[in-house]
Amino acid sequence: MQQLSFLPGEMTPGERSLILRALKTLGPPSS
Repeated sequence: MQQLSFLPGEMTPGERSLILRALKTLGPPSS
């Protein structure tokens, strides 16, 4: 998951899942 390397490590699991869901909507999942 190199595309998430720019995200701060102090994010809450909820915020991270929200961004992950947005990324999946913008582009096809790499997995």
